[in-house]
Amino acid sequence: MDFFLFDQSNIPQDFLFQGYCFIDTDYIAGESGALGYMAETGKKILSGHDGCYFWGNPLGDGYQFGSDFQGNSRIYLYQREERWAISNSFGKLLDHIRKNEWPFSICSHQLDSWRIRSPFGQQPSSFKTAINEISLVPSWCEVSVNGDGAKITHRKYQGQFESYASAVSHYVGIWSGRISTLSSDEDICVSVDVSGGVDSRVNLALILKMREKGIGGNIRFSSLKYGGVKGDFEVALRLAEKYRFPLNDRKSKSDYSLSTDEALQCTDDFLIGSYTSLRPFRTKPNPLSVKIGGGAGEIFRPFFADSFSDEFLDKLRGSFSSDKFFANWKADVVDAMETLRVRDPGKTDPLILHYREFRSRFHTGGAANMVTAAMPFQSRAAYEIAWTATGSQIKDGQIGYDLIGATFPQLLVDDYDHPGKKPTQRNLDNIFPEIDFDARPGRVYVDKNHDPAPNSESLSDFLKKYYEVFGEKIRDWPMVEKLSANDIIRSSLETGRLPRPPEGASLHRLKLAVKIEELCASRRSNSGELELSDL
Repeated sequence: MDFFLFDQSNIPQDFLFQGYCFIDTDYIAGESGALGYMAETGKKILSGHDGCYFWGNPLGDGYQFGSDFQGNSRIYLYQREERWAISNSFGKLLDHIRKNEWPFSICSHQLDSWRIRSPFGQQPSSFKTAINEISLVPSWCEVSVNGDGAKITHRKYQGQFESYASAVSHYVGIWSGRISTLSSDEDICVSVDVSGGVDSRVNLALILKMREKGIGGNIRFSSLKYGGVKGDFEVALRLAEKYRFPLNDRKSKSDYSLSTDEALQCTDDFLIGSYTSLRPFRTKPNPLSVKIGGGAGEIFRPFFADSFSDEFLDKLRGSFSSDKFFANWKADVVDAMETLRVRDPGKTDPLILHYREFRSRFHTGGAANMVTAAMPFQSRAAYEIAWTATGSQIKDGQIGYDLIGATFPQLLVDDYDHPGKKPTQRNLDNIFPEIDFDARPGRVYVDKNHDPAPNSESLSDFLKKYYEVFGEKIRDWPMVEKLSANDIIRSSLETGRLPRPPEGASLHRLKLAVKIEELCASRRSNSGELELSDL
């Protein structure tokens, strides 16, 4: 995914599409693919389809921007008086503010919140950011701009199904059709992750049933031998032997590799102010190499052990440098929760709603910006199931098991990587019955003139260069913070591995603070004013 930035000086004049999506069972990638789809079908492409894409279209005397259903192509909006700018990179907006000498003010409690090391704070926890003038646009919204400025508007969408059974049947039908679309095109390499968990097994169940029907025979099954969850590969091997599918038998097509300088810049553009774990941005999606993943299953079940409450948030107080900062951050989170509750009143625990909007979007959805990822659990069809499910079905994790039962129920009782992932007797007693489907394929709309080269640089080489640049940035930083960062960097270089998420959070906050300090330094040099109250 490329990084973009628009303001009132460079509003596009025509239709804009960057990324990839599914519309019904059709697969569309790139602007040429989108234009081809619209020319052939006579239908418009709007925002809100499954995938990872940024979209724009003229609207009256202005323009409208949006993204995919899950908001994987995130949008940040700067607004102050008549000025506005949008980007999928918080860091790029900071650079734009500095370059153009736009006014800004620091939101100290949001900056302080990046001290949080738990998964709740590894990505934005509300729609506020460390700059008061910049907000995260909700996944279900668009941005309309004209001569009067920018306005966030709601994308119109209502659930299609009133019954859980109808939603499950629709999910199986739409995703079997999409996988059939991909696997029936000889130019597209399709791979599916196989692990010891429930979520990847939902995808495996659907594909094994398709193979029984003679569909999808060229899909590649892959499992990480090293670097995955302990036990994943061993379970995958047993499943492959039992159900006679080849595992890791051939390589998938390469994604677009970035040069070292491009990768260093893209990693910062992608992570700063958005995600704390160090996730190197070294590739861009190849539309002819599609990976089917099982991430985001927690839209169906609790991810956090607790329910949303004051007590849950109060456990994070120790991450903040002052009571005031914590109280203000907590108020922002509560405001975000109220916004999410309005969209989904009733049965769903607010922490699950929060996971869907923030954790799923930035943690799972982050990968969709680097590779072409078909993620069924992030799709509208998956949310239709969640919207029609009962509270007990969500609490019991019933939905994932039901999707296995609906397609390939034999997999329900096979080994998992942890005994706690096996369905309970209550799950099995309430399992959804097996259903039939035809997996009718759609069309592919992709420019097939792609020949990307594999990345020849190792992760260790990238880390050395990344940390070298990082060290230059923090050369004059306070010693305590710098020593902590140096310890993390030294350990990462010695092992050749990425820092663990809590350690990555320390590096991220330091890098974000340096970025904002650079912004403030330019303000000091230009006007002698500084609106930074705390770093």
